[in-house]
Amino acid sequence: MNIPNTLSLIRICLVPLVVLFYLLNLTLLAVIIFIVAACTDFLDGYIARKYNMVTDLGKLLDPIADKILVLSALFLISYSAVLQPSWIGAVYGTIIISRELIISVFRQIAASKGIIMKANLYGKIKTFVQTVALPIVLLLNAQTDITAISPVLYNVLYMAGHITLIIAVLLTIMSGVVYLIQNIQVLKQSEV
Repeated sequence: MNIPNTLSLIRICLVPLVVLFYLLNLTLLAVIIFIVAACTDFLDGYIARKYNMVTDLGKLLDPIADKILVLSALFLISYSAVLQPSWIGAVYGTIIISRELIISVFRQIAASKGIIMKANLYGKIKTFVQTVALPIVLLLNAQTDITAISPVLYNVLYMAGHITLIIAVLLTIMSGVVYLIQNIQVLKQSEV
């Protein structure tokens, strides 16, 4: 087990802590752990590429760890209804989850044909924006504490979180469409 794979496993193990602390209303601790977990994503990819430590296990673990982290955060946002109207978190989550499932199936089809599909620039930007948006929106669960410090701070966080999450959703749609268009040949039937 190399360092990048260990970091992916750590990211997976941190997710239950994010969920637990969030549900116990220890929001700041949950957000800090989320940020640490998100940082392992950037770190494992950097180390794997720089030191030529890319492995088949890493190719499997890294995207799974990413999806578990993001999807857990989306479920928590939807559950806590920190965005208004209360159903909007579920809509955002559904769009992001749907894109991830569609692209995962698409990659599976490509892999069965021996085709490796790399992430596009839009997907990388989408991931970065999600990584910024999700902890901000998760932090809104501590509304009472934040408002006690400053109602203006809460309003700023709310707007920043909501706007960055909307941008993440738009980038999710755009990156998914571009990804499918760039790799449409995967769906073409092989001649026998």
